[in-house]
Amino acid sequence: IIEDDDYYSPEYVATVTGWLDRADLVGETSANLYFLHSRKYQCFQNHQLAGWCKTGFRPTVIPAVWHAAVSSNQHALDLRVWKGWRGTKLLVRNDPGQGGFCIGIKGVPGRRGLTWGEGCTAVDDPLLDKLYEWIGPDAGYYRGLLGEGLASSVLPAQHSPPR
Repeated sequence: IIEDDDYYSPEYVATVTGWLDRADLVGETSANLYFLHSRKYQCFQNHQLAGWCKTGFRPTVIPAVWHAAVSSNQHALDLRVWKGWRGTKLLVRNDPGQGGFCIGIKGVPGRRGLTWGEGCTAVDDPLLDKLYEWIGPDAGYYRGLLGEGLASSVLPAQHSPPR
């Protein structure tokens, strides 16, 4: 799955393709979220499943995804697919807070999702240090989406926009 509002590292597709050599349903368990509008981040570790944006699957899983999607009007399709799939699974665990292959970028234009607003454990990142640590110079592409009053603020020299 590639979602249009998340950041994927250049290695993401090749890595997930490699995992699919080992199982039909694969994913990375941690979730790192970055809230552009407030310059905050949050890290979660979930050993039970991978979020939808960090899930890959072979065509054999499509009927299970379809069934999970049409059998309920509830959110959390990822949860239902991971719990319901009886075939081979591979969950790759990494330390929460490390960059990983996918970062949930919150506050981009469009419909607000369930995790749009940060929780009480979100950590301030006024100079975008964590965002740059996670995704490197690609963080500069998000400058125009920073919260009101923040987009025009000056970033430190080490965080100059990509060329």
